Amino acid sequence: MITLGKFLQAIGIAETMIGLIAGLQGSMSKEMLFAGVGIFLFAVGRFIEKRGIKRKSL
Repeated sequence: MITLGKFLQAIGIAETMIGLIAGLQGSMSKEMLFAGVGIFLFAVGRFIEKRGIKRKSL
């Protein structure tokens, strides 16, 4: 579970960076889409990681 959480966080960060690059190229809609998806994936990954750490400590 912890590995899945870390993986989703990494994808979320990469997705957000892609969104920022798309924004620099002038596409506001792509920037918002990629940034939103990236933030969502990062948050889900963080939740899964914390849950995995709690389960591991039990």
